[in-house]
Amino acid sequence: MQNLLGLQKYIPKEEEKLGQLKLTMAKFYRVNGGSTQNIGVTPDLKLPSTFNETTVGESSYPSALAWDKIAASDFNPSYSIDQEMLQALKAKYNQRLDTDVDLQNLMADTKRMRDNQSRTSISLNEAKRIAEREEQDKRRQAKSDLEIEITTPESGGLNQRLKLKDVYLQESLFVLADMIAFKDA
Repeated sequence: MQNLLGLQKYIPKEEEKLGQLKLTMAKFYRVNGGSTQNIGVTPDLKLPSTFNETTVGESSYPSALAWDKIAASDFNPSYSIDQEMLQALKAKYNQRLDTDVDLQNLMADTKRMRDNQSRTSISLNEAKRIAEREEQDKRRQAKSDLEIEITTPESGGLNQRLKLKDVYLQESLFVLADMIAFKDA
């Protein structure tokens, strides 16, 4: 847990803004005793992301606190998601990666953004930069609202259509629907 400490209050007569100091005040531990430092929580299904764990977040800093472990809490794991269900969820997710246009667009956007982040130079040619911007605008405009169909017991088995703006939310709903279908099977 980190707090920002404004340096201005310690030298109040200084006219220039002095900035802030980020202090780590506490660490978080999971019920199994493992800290979240430098590792976080490993996802069962990893969605495409523009963030690279090695360059973003606390683990990218040279003086980041190390991962450690304390005694585990006394807890009973629920095991509501076993390995069989997890494999089925991964298979459904991988199938959607191959067929779902929205996920494929997200993956393409992610690749494009990562490529842009790794670029070390850009063209100074105005016409080329304008063409690049127009291409980005065309891609943005071509994306429509996401629409998904969900069947719920309340709807009497009728499909309900939802319009979403977030591919991550859409995929989360698909995974949740897959979990429910797996449990009902």
